Amino acid sequence: MLGTTTRQASLLVKLHGTASEERLLSADTHAIGGKADNHLVIDDAAVSGHHARIVHVRAVYFLEDLKSTNGTLVNDRPIEQPASFDR
Repeated sequence: MLGTTTRQASLLVKLHGTASEERLLSADTHAIGGKADNHLVIDDAAVSGHHARIVHVRAVYFLEDLKSTNGTLVNDRPIEQPASFDR
């Protein structure tokens, strides 16, 4: 398609008191949390051991909170059910 570009999707991680960090999303599922068995490990006291999950289905990404202690935010708003966002 003319005028369209493809680039790898990424996640911008922004924690209080630290610089933002971009993480590439290279698989169809990404587990996020503080424990070492996650795909995206975030070493911060506010992040639960198994905090959230991103699932890629076709051109849409879904973010699901895994009942984390502090919840999960997208654009500074808490998600209450799986949130979707286009690539």
